[in-house]
Amino acid sequence: NGLFLKSITVFFATKPTSDNSSVTISIVGTLNGYPNGKTLDHSVITLTPDKVNTSSTPQYLDTNAATKFTFKVPVYIQPDTLYAFILKTNSVLWKMSMIF
Repeated sequence: NGLFLKSITVFFATKPTSDNSSVTISIVGTLNGYPNGKTLDHSVITLTPDKVNTSSTPQYLDTNAATKFTFKVPVYIQPDTLYAFILKTNSVLWKMSMIF
């Protein structure tokens, strides 16, 4: 039956403050448990640092610590299929804490 994802919540420990390097999330298929590079339609979202919250001690229920990547349209996830979430950036100043 599958399901539709509206968003992915990520917790970042740090982000760039001296430049405007963005971070991009995408959902891709997998092959033998590894990302295969095939990006799902509508699953690519890019945020600039000003749209991202950070916390050195993130708590799942603390909405001020979370950053939500909201898809423009819900992304369909097939049943019994393994997917990967990929975060990409050009800056080493991004550090992720956890993802939900």
